[in-house]
This record gives sequence, C-alpha cells and structure tokens, in this order.
Amino acid sequence: MDEQRVPNLEESAEKTKLNSLSGGLVNGASALRYSAFLADANNNHQEAFQNAIDHIYSSSAAYSKHLDLEGATVNLTGPVSAPIRGPSGTRSIYNGEIRAQAGFAGGDYMLNILGDVPSHYLRLVNLTFNGQTNASWIKWDRGNLVIEACQFKNPKAGATVSTIPAGLYCSDGGAGSNADAGFWINNCWFSTGDAAVQPSDRMTIGILSETGDNKIGGGTTMSYFRHCFIYESFACIIAGLHVFQGVPRDTNMTDHTPSIKFTNGRNGSTINGLYLGKSFMEISNETNPTQTKIGEMVITNMRAFMDNGQSNAAHLVARNYGGSTASVQDISVTNCLFVNGGAVQTTPSKLFNPSAFDCNNCKGVLFADNVFKTPSVQPQANPCTLKKTFGFVSTHTFDFTGYLPFAGRPRTLLNATGKRSGGTAQIMEEGAISADTIEVVTPSAWAGDITATVTVNNTQSSGFLDG
Repeated sequence: MDEQRVPNLEESAEKTKLNSLSGGLVNGASALRYSAFLADANNNHQEAFQNAIDHIYSSSAAYSKHLDLEGATVNLTGPVSAPIRGPSGTRSIYNGEIRAQAGFAGGDYMLNILGDVPSHYLRLVNLTFNGQTNASWIKWDRGNLVIEACQFKNPKAGATVSTIPAGLYCSDGGAGSNADAGFWINNCWFSTGDAAVQPSDRMTIGILSETGDNKIGGGTTMSYFRHCFIYESFACIIAGLHVFQGVPRDTNMTDHTPSIKFTNGRNGSTINGLYLGKSFMEISNETNPTQTKIGEMVITNMRAFMDNGQSNAAHLVARNYGGSTASVQDISVTNCLFVNGGAVQTTPSKLFNPSAFDCNNCKGVLFADNVFKTPSVQPQANPCTLKKTFGFVSTHTFDFTGYLPFAGRPRTLLNATGKRSGGTAQIMEEGAISADTIEVVTPSAWAGDITATVTVNNTQSSGFLDG
C-alpha cells in the first residue's frame, strides 16, 4: 500500500493565516508587501512586522522570502524575533525605516535572530534602523547578515560602560565554532546624537562581534560612538571604512577612546583603506587575557588622523589585559599616513603599559613605507635606520628610543655604513645592545657619519635564516 503523507497541522494553520492576509500574499514569486500585513493587523505595526518576519522565515517553501516595506516607517514598541523553525535559505528585507518608539520594552533590540534559525543569510537593503535612543538595532547568533546601503541611527545607551548594548550585536551562538554568526556590511552609515559629547562620556557602541570571519567597509562610515567597532574573534576584513570619534571643531583633543578594538590577542585581521579619524585603534587581549601574543594582523593604506592636545597619545595602541607578560608579534603596518593637526606630538604606535610587555620578544613586526606629518608625528619604522655624526671614537652609540614601533627594542644590527671625516677606514661591527641603545664599534677611533639599521625582530622567527 502506498504511503500517505500525514498533514502538518502547524504548517496548514500557517498557510491559512497567510492566505487570509489582505492582498493575498500567497504566490511565493513576488515579494511580500508590508502594506498587506499592516492592513491585516489594523495598522498595528508591532503585530504587522512580527507577522511579516514570521512569514519570510516560514516553514513552507510556498511563500516568498522577500519582504518589501514599500517605504513604510515601522514603529515598534517592543522586540520582534525570527521564529526558530523552517528550511534554510536566504531572506531579504528592504526599502523602509524601522523605529523604536518611546516606552520600547521587552528587550534591548528591535530585531532578534537567535537560536537555531534556519537561514544562513538575511539581506538588509536600503533600510534605516532608528533606535531613537530607546533600543538598539539587531542581535543575532546564527547565520550571516548581508547589509547594503543601510543607515543605523541612535542606538540605546548604557547606564555604565559595562552595560552598553551594542547597536549591532553579532553574538556567539554556542555551536562550537568561532564563526556561528557573521556579517558583510557595505556602503552603510552608523551614527549617534553624541557629536558634542566627549568620547569617554559616550555610552554607545556601534558594532560588537563575538564571532569570526566578518567583513565591513565599501564606503561605510561610523561616527560619535564610544567605540565604533569591537571585534572579539578571529579573521576580520576591513576595506574602505571611515570611523570618526572626535568632537567637531576640537583641534586639541585631550579625551580619546578607541574607535576600533581588536580584543582577541592574535586577531588574524586584514585592514586596507581605513580612515581612522580623531581617534585610535586598540589591539589587545581583553577578551582572551591568557593570550600573551598580541597582533597577527595586516594594516595598509590607512590614513590615521588626530587633532591631539593630549600627551603620549598614539594612533595604534597595544594593550595587555592579562596577568602574564605579553609581546607584540606578527603585525604589518605599511603604506599608511599618520597625521596630527593638534599642538602635542603623537606617535604612530605605543604600548599602553610598557611594563606589561616583553619589549625584547618582538617577532614578525614590519613597520615600513609609511609617511608621517612631522614634527607633529614622531616617525617610527622597523627595520629602522638612523644617521648620526661622531667625533673621534671607536664606540658609536645609537639611541632608538621612540623610533621603533610598539616600544620594541633593537635586537640585531642589520647594517652599518660610514662616511669618514677623519681617520682611516674601519670595519664596523655590532657592539653591546642595552634597552633602546645599540653600539657600532670600530677597531680604532675615527670621525664621521654612521648610518645604522636595526630590527626589533628576533632572528629566524621573523624570517631571517641561519646559514
């Protein structure tokens, strides 16, 4: 006897409800229209948007996975959540604005996509999410969001630094991977109303990601958050992002917070074409404090700009939050421009607390072919070359303090050449190395110019070969 399919009562009820909606949202070929959901809900946006989300995540393959908001402004008084059911596939929401109204209650986020949600992709296109300081935007912990040409405004602020809910929260779903969830963000704008507030007094975060393999850029701009982007996982690509942290018209800022934070220690990220505006980047082990190696990233073609009035400010800051001594390793910074428009000099890089680092244990550090606006920015390089004029001596001492990135100390004399003004030709050799100084020694005294090149890297681990 042939098997007969047993009807799925839940699916049948879902079809009945969907078919009853105004406008007959039934054919599965056209985008679902928000106006029909709104009419069916008697103009109740909360109910209409929840119903619309339910149906693009429907367990039935008969219904469209595209929702057209038709230019509507969706006013929410509480969170809307995607259902935990249905087949996999790509969903899309586009063309409208979603706002959190006064009295928004029931959670921090306007849209929640949590748990074993079937979709691996949700595409958000030409949307505005306006939290109006009443709610943050989206929280998800499985699958990926593709976000294109969207605006995100005024997320909910935290009462304290530790209670700030991120505007976009890409959360760890607990499925055992470092990439349970992710995002691709392109041509978007993230902003708050805190332009006149000093950075350390701001209580908003633009994006927080706990999971890996994320991409952000393509002309995306983020401004006036306490932190624009916090990345806690491994392997992020930033390409063409502009983050802006400063107070308008403040040309001697004495208050800074990091606009971008990489907190995993060895973060495996690639950054190209970043405009780091009136702020700095922090590279740390804050969320992985047992990691003692900080770095593993590539930064190129960056414009790092400060209007600085604060002593000891830097554009790139390495910080150790753990109890053990850390070291900066495997970090490349090339073809970048470091600019300071303020009255106090900046450095391209520094250690937040040098005593928490082993400055003799750098490996794989490249800081080369960068441009510095001097004298307001202290030049740094690795390998680093200094030229110095000496009188008649046989021990020629070079002090590289401040010239080497991330407070690394000279480990090897790579090259030394001289131009004599007096005395006979001499063989130049590496002498004693102590802290930031290195000696170039000659068999006997002579006078003239010496150009010495050193590296902070230890041999072999940074690519040198022992022959």
